[in-house]
Amino acid sequence: MSQNLNNGLINTKTILPNKIKNDLFIFLANINNLMSRQFILNRILTHLRETSIKKLDFWQSLYCKRGGTQTSESVSKIYVKEILDQLRSSGHIISYEEASSQKHGDFCIKYTNETKDTSAITLECKKSDSYNIICNDTLPSDSTDYLVFFTAKKTKKYKSDIFLFNGSVVISESDKKWIKDYQDALDKLKILVKENAKGYISAYPRPTWKFTIKHFLEEIPKPDKVEQSIDKTIANSSVDQDTDRDSESMDISIDES
Repeated sequence: MSQNLNNGLINTKTILPNKIKNDLFIFLANINNLMSRQFILNRILTHLRETSIKKLDFWQSLYCKRGGTQTSESVSKIYVKEILDQLRSSGHIISYEEASSQKHGDFCIKYTNETKDTSAITLECKKSDSYNIICNDTLPSDSTDYLVFFTAKKTKKYKSDIFLFNGSVVISESDKKWIKDYQDALDKLKILVKENAKGYISAYPRPTWKFTIKHFLEEIPKPDKVEQSIDKTIANSSVDQDTDRDSESMDISIDES
């Protein structure tokens, strides 16, 4: 899994300080009543990882059932709201607002930054049973941070996990040209529809943006070939022993008759 801090991926294994340093940071932040964007996002991710990631019922509550993607994402927002309520009560954030359904950005989190100004974090919650995250017509950008719940429901190759990263991570320099060309083409289609749709029917060309999280995922280690061979030998040995017992039982039965 990628652990490059420069690409905006927030990973607790590499970016979080140890407990002593973290407690000291919280103490100093509380004294000054100042927060950093990085600190708040790390607190959200760390809390989710420490309290939920190993619980089976947590992941089962996020499974998409009968196409109910919005329902399962609503469940993930409940977990996030619990953390934000704690951060607000402790004074780590000023406030937060939850966006209405289908609007970009699920949460707007306001806090006092290091320069004593009020700043805001736009947090988008996404849940996926597979590798793709659907963004509909909102192109990911550096103005939004994405909190992704990967359930691993549709794969046995990767571990379920939670990721938090900036939207700029998923758009490379090589992507920018075709994205612009695509948007220009959509604009031309809109003009075409406007100029020609004079009857009862019309259309609105719009994109459905999506990105993959496959490069963030951690593979489940495969069993060692030696261990697999030993397990197979043990299994075969057990079958042979059962067969021998059955043969002995039959011989005894024949003798007794």
